[in-house]
Amino acid sequence: MIGLVDCDCFYVSCERLFDPSLRSRPVICLSNNVI
Repeated sequence: MIGLVDCDCFYVSCERLFDPSLRSRPVICLSNNVI
C-alpha cells in the first residue's frame, strides 16, 4: 500500500510540473482500486 500512495503522489507531482496553476493549490489523489 505504501507503494500505491507513492505512485499517486508521483503522478500529482508530474501534473503540477506541467500545469503551473496547480502549484499554489493543495491536491488530493483518490483511488477506487481494491486489493
